[in-house]
Amino acid sequence: MASVDGLCAHFEAVRAAELARMKAKLAHLSPEDRAQVESLTHSLVRSLLQRPLQRLTPTPDARSASGSLQDRAAELFGLQNQAPGI
Repeated sequence: MASVDGLCAHFEAVRAAELARMKAKLAHLSPEDRAQVESLTHSLVRSLLQRPLQRLTPTPDARSASGSLQDRAAELFGLQNQAPGI
């Protein structure tokens, strides 16, 4: 599903970019603590996306309406013409 994949890739790219931006400020952390921050941010992104992804994943009886919902989600998050991972 393009919109679901695009939404996940977009949020993951934002998460990774923010961690990279904060790298210098997190340099004092031990490798274990940095791994915990990484895990925390992954969990946060998964939690934030859980309900939207459930809504975007079509059920067999809602396949005809799911395209327009996915199109609106892509428009909402600006995913129409983005390269993967951006």
